[in-house]
This record gives sequence, C-alpha cells and structure tokens, in this order.
Amino acid sequence: MPGPRVLLSVVLTAALWVPAAVFAQAVSPAPPGSKPQAATAAFDTSELVNAAHQLTAADLPRLQARAEMGEGRAQVLLGLAYEMGSADLMPQPSQALSWFLKAADQGITWSAIWAADFYLSGSPGIEQDFAKALKLYRSAADSGDPKAAFFVGQMYFYGDGVPADHREAAAWYKRAATSDVPVVQPMIALTEAPCASAFCVALRQIVGAVMTDAASRFIDGWDEARKEWDSTITLPDSERCGLTSSDRTSVGDVQNYFCDSAQVADVARGKALAKQLADVVQSALPAGFSRSDRDDVRPGPSTFFALEDFPHVRVTFNVTPGSAQNRVTLLVGP
Repeated sequence: MPGPRVLLSVVLTAALWVPAAVFAQAVSPAPPGSKPQAATAAFDTSELVNAAHQLTAADLPRLQARAEMGEGRAQVLLGLAYEMGSADLMPQPSQALSWFLKAADQGITWSAIWAADFYLSGSPGIEQDFAKALKLYRSAADSGDPKAAFFVGQMYFYGDGVPADHREAAAWYKRAATSDVPVVQPMIALTEAPCASAFCVALRQIVGAVMTDAASRFIDGWDEARKEWDSTITLPDSERCGLTSSDRTSVGDVQNYFCDSAQVADVARGKALAKQLADVVQSALPAGFSRSDRDDVRPGPSTFFALEDFPHVRVTFNVTPGSAQNRVTLLVGP
C-alpha cells in the first residue's frame, strides 16, 4: 500500500475549498495561557491537507509562532505547507520533515507516520533511511496507531531494511486489523501460512504488491523495444520478468507482473513444465484460491487461480505466435 506521501496528491485533487471554521482553526492565534495540543487529538489527513493548501503568506507568522510554542496541529500544518509549497513557500522537504518530527516527538502518531514515509521513500535533500522509517512506524504502532502497525508489516513483508520475514509481517498486520486499511485482512491471509522457499516469498511479495497498488516498487527501467518495464524482482528459473503498462508507454499505470521461462521447443515438455509451475504456485498461495486447468484458451494451455480480494494468477504455456511463444509464463494481475 502506498505510504502517506501518495495520499497527499490524491487529497490535493479535491482541495478546492475549505470551510471557514476549519480555516480559522488552522491559523487563529492560540488563546493566552493555552497548553500545546494533546498528542491524542484526532488528525484527519484530508482536512489537514485541505487547510494547509489554503494557507496564505499572511498566515505564516501566526502559524509559525504557534508551532514554536509547541502546538502539534500548527507544527503539522507548517510541515505540510513546506512540503506542498503552499502559502507562497517553495517546497522544502527537509524543512517539512523537521516540523513533522517535532510533532512526532510529542507523541502525535499521525505525524510520526507521515515523517516515516519521507525516510521510507527518500525525498530531495532527505536520504532514504529504512532504519529511521521503521523506528517511527514502530513508535506510532506501539502508541496504539493500527495504521502504523500495517506499515511496519509492509517493511517486514518486503524486507525494506530488514530481512524479509512474513511471519513477523503477519503479526504486525494482525495488530493493524482495526485500522481502516482495506487490504489488511488479505495481507494477513497472504502471510500467516508458512512460506520458506525463495519462490514462495517472492511470489507472495508480487501478489501483495499488485493487490496494494504498489507493483511500481519493482520497476527497473523501461524497455522501449518491448514496451514493458524490467523488474527488480525475479522468480527462480525464469529467463525474464517484467511489468506491463496500461497504455504501453512508460507513463502508464502498472498493469500486470509476468515472468517468462526460456523457450521450450517440445510442446509436451512445455505443457509439463507449466503444470509443474502451477503446482508450485498453488503451494505458495494462501488457502482458498480456486484452481482451473484449461486447454481451450489462448495463448495456450493455462491454469487460473482466483480468490476474492486477491489478484488473479495464471500459468500458461504459450503456443500462439509472439515474443513469448514456446515459453512458460506466470502472470499476476487484477
């Protein structure tokens, strides 16, 4: 699942107006003698981004004063202003991060998660640092934020800065069960069954990435001749693995993940290898996937796997003309 930084662009698309009461709350001076905002106060991403988007240069002095006094909401809004470049500011990721970290230090889990995503992905002036990202996510999770627990699970699932450990990932996903993350239950199902082989771990990572719209994390350069991306993650015994584009251009959305074997001249052997791969795939997938073996489909004899809420998986021995002819192909897609 994309981190908080991806959510920002989605929310900004809808940020055309903000209620006057919300805007006033964003910039009004704190009452004399007031205490910093409690760390347990509710923080809503869309409302915060909307409010920060509406800030003007005239609002900044008061907002900065409140942030320097230790008000968590003001620190978050100032961080968003520096991140987004609102209020006539130039986008300054490092300055934004410093304010998010100040709010996180007060125990504001929303800000800890937001700051962690800077380190998870890296930004101009901010080096990617998985250890710092994991520390912030864990801190927020240990403070009771179930969404943070999901992001910790993601780091163990993919092995971001730690050895990939699907059993550990499952434990964190279970802690995220009460969150509003829609894919948390499928991710629990994907990780809680034992998975020891390199093929099993890699296939589950691919299925999880496609399911959470995160398959772009595997992009490794655009192949203009094939109109496909190469992939950073490959499956054992495959000659080439890649990702297809929704419009066959490098700016399209990732559509499917695939792996092709070397060419197999003998059709009977190719079909046998495809069935053997399908058996391995079935053992790696969580319980509940249906299996359908068919010989009457194009581009060739295929095995289909399906389960509600999960991507479809197909294993095919391609017999029709094309770049994958006489190859065994594994495809994971919507």
